[in-house]
Amino acid sequence: MVVKNASSKPIFLVTHPRAISTAFERVFLTRDHDIVCIHEPFSDAYHWGPEYLSERYQNVEKLRAENGCEDYTYHTALKIINDAKTHGKRVFVKDMAKCLMPLDGQSPRIASSLQSQNTARNGTQRSWEEPNIPNPTVIPREILSTFHFAFLIRDPRRSIPSLYRCSVPPISLTTGWHGFKASDAGYKELRRLFDYLKSIKQIGPDSSNEICIVDADDLLQYPEQTIKSFCSSVGIPFDSNSLCWDTEKDHKRAQDLFRNWAPFHDIALKSSSFMAQPPKVTTPKEDLAAWAKEFGKEASILIQKNVEDNMDDFLYLKQVAIKPKEGR
Repeated sequence: MVVKNASSKPIFLVTHPRAISTAFERVFLTRDHDIVCIHEPFSDAYHWGPEYLSERYQNVEKLRAENGCEDYTYHTALKIINDAKTHGKRVFVKDMAKCLMPLDGQSPRIASSLQSQNTARNGTQRSWEEPNIPNPTVIPREILSTFHFAFLIRDPRRSIPSLYRCSVPPISLTTGWHGFKASDAGYKELRRLFDYLKSIKQIGPDSSNEICIVDADDLLQYPEQTIKSFCSSVGIPFDSNSLCWDTEKDHKRAQDLFRNWAPFHDIALKSSSFMAQPPKVTTPKEDLAAWAKEFGKEASILIQKNVEDNMDDFLYLKQVAIKPKEGR
């Protein structure tokens, strides 16, 4: 297989919740001979650390202590990534775009632990600033430029019901997400990051990092070809053995890596491979009926509204997704 874009930069797969991203990550977790996987390092800073931005958890101080995040900042997350580079392997990072940004309505700002890295070069203009292209993240542009970005998206008709399911009993008793929040969806933040990276020419035709967006429906229907296309785009060789992770070593590695977020990753933890699945074809009417049967009529209306609210952002990104069917 020809690798299009050989690079030594860490691959940063940014996504939104319930996009099958952890199962996708397991593909690369099998490759400990040439890849180091770092699972959602910014999520701990976003939800629990002293710089936390999330509005999701109650008793944050208690959870921070329980998860060992008393001193876990955005700088900590970046140090973990930088330390991983010393292993001589390609680094693969997966996280949510929303965990890189302040909540909607809050002014964009650089995380306090990274402010020292934003020293003015000439005493007047800070090096990460673009007067006409504001950085929507809490990460300085100079640091963002050290990553090779790729994206994973999923139809909100599949992700939003899954997100709702994680936010109500009985699953919420283990996830700790009590009550559905529209702000958890993450599509707007993903699109915002995509547009920003494209506007500063970090991705796209005017850069050395071509646009790489994976649609979860393609991943499920054409796993081998989709992963081949992804590997080619981000500059790593494809390994057909990575589509199966059914050894004791594979499962132990996944359990260790996902332990802080295990309730959200139950399905991925129980999985053993990527097998091609036929597409799930349903009409909006059938979806609404299925949601009403599982969650009740009122909840089904709420889910439908949130699906519609996020559909435009999903379709915007989907139009430039990689085409796994080609070359089959």
